[in-house]
Amino acid sequence: MKKVLVTGAAGFIGSHLCEYFLTTYPTIEVIGVDDLSAGKIEYLANALKTHPRFRLYEHTLGSGGFMDNGADALYADAKDADGAVFLAARVGVKVAIDRGVEVLIDNHEALEESLELISESRARFVYASSSEVYGDNETQPLREDMALHLPAPTNPRFCYTAQKFYAESYLCGLAKRAACNAIIARFFNTVGARQNKSYGAVLPAVVLAVLNDRVATVHKDHEGRVPTRSFIHVYDTCAAIDTLLQKGEVGQVYNVGAGEELSIHQLVGVVARVLKQRDAWPSSEVTVGEALTGCRRRVPDVSKLLALGWGPAKTLEDAIKDLSAEVICG
Repeated sequence: MKKVLVTGAAGFIGSHLCEYFLTTYPTIEVIGVDDLSAGKIEYLANALKTHPRFRLYEHTLGSGGFMDNGADALYADAKDADGAVFLAARVGVKVAIDRGVEVLIDNHEALEESLELISESRARFVYASSSEVYGDNETQPLREDMALHLPAPTNPRFCYTAQKFYAESYLCGLAKRAACNAIIARFFNTVGARQNKSYGAVLPAVVLAVLNDRVATVHKDHEGRVPTRSFIHVYDTCAAIDTLLQKGEVGQVYNVGAGEELSIHQLVGVVARVLKQRDAWPSSEVTVGEALTGCRRRVPDVSKLLALGWGPAKTLEDAIKDLSAEVICG
């Protein structure tokens, strides 16, 4: 690749991905797009300061008007991009529950304009979908060829899940008609530095509790069950995205995840061992039924991704150390 477009560039994954491309490929140009509503400009401070090959455009994708909303320079820069990653989205469990309709509309409109940005170059691109599309599924690990389970429309997570479900269908349909070069990535619990606990991410909340010698909060659903998850370091997610851009098959879906399945109680124990050299840590269970409805287990089968030559290089323990260093230094 000579030039890659990254939407949502100032976010958690996006900022790491921009740095990954700039450090991995000595001559690549990276175009970042973000409206800074959730992302932070400081996440890109190093890229902006040390990499003349990086350019950031502050722009709200899907805000209406496309070329008429002052984005001429962005469109001119993106017209010859030969790779792209679509990460821009309204994020977080709380946002998805509180503003579901806006999430559905905004995320789809952002996708539409992202496609417009690369319409001239017809670049290969990775679209960031989510493990949410699997819903509650008793069969684990989750494979890309499984039937998907949309929650009921009354479920508070429905709008976010429905938008991802529709986007996958939309892009795969376009790819079958050779109308775009989409590769779908279903993300499973990426963790690491810059992750914000205010968006419902569990690991930053646990790390903060342990570092500050507080009781860790463990959420459970309305039936009293604590969810299980597996966690992938953000570096490995970036490497997976790169692998998909280079080797993924257009019109195909790939799980992006790693790590063993852990209950949130077990996760608290891992954090305690890494940060405090303790085998146990006090925790308190709190029922948050609607936030956990339809997502008790999420364990990915990543055979398709592994077959492309990708493999995890980092661990959950690495992510915990990265997060704690950020908290201490910040």
